[in-house]
Amino acid sequence: MTADRWLDPNVGPRNLGVVRLLVVDDDVSVGKLLRAIFDGEGWEVVNATSGEECLTMVRDAPPDVIVLDNMMPGMTGLDTARRLRQDGFDKPIVLFSAYVGPELQSAAQELDLNPVAKVDTQAVIRIVESLGGAFA
Repeated sequence: MTADRWLDPNVGPRNLGVVRLLVVDDDVSVGKLLRAIFDGEGWEVVNATSGEECLTMVRDAPPDVIVLDNMMPGMTGLDTARRLRQDGFDKPIVLFSAYVGPELQSAAQELDLNPVAKVDTQAVIRIVESLGGAFA
C-alpha cells in the first residue's frame, strides 16, 4: 500500500478511528511482519523502503506513527527523522537499530524519538501499540 491508497476516493471512507502506521525499512520482511501484526489490530499499515520514499509519503499523507530503521542505504533513519522534524512532523517516530548506543540515544532524545534495538521486535510492537492508544 502506498500513500496513494490513503488519498484514493474510490477506496471508500476510512474509519476515522484507524491509526495509520508507516514502516520504513529497506528489508521488506520487517514491513511484512509489522503489517501482519497491526493489520489484525485494525491499523492501516503502509511501507516505504528508503528515507527518501518516507519523506514523500509523509508529505503526501502524514501517518500517525512511523517505525523507522536506522541502517538503510542512502539516507539513514536518523537523517530521515531529523528531516521529518525539520519539516514539522510532530507525531511519534520509533527508530530501531542493531546498536542503540549513547550517540543514538542522545540524538533520539534531541529529536523526540523512541529508540529500540532492531532485534527486539516485541519492544517495537509494545511501543507502537502504546503510541496507538493515544489516537483511540
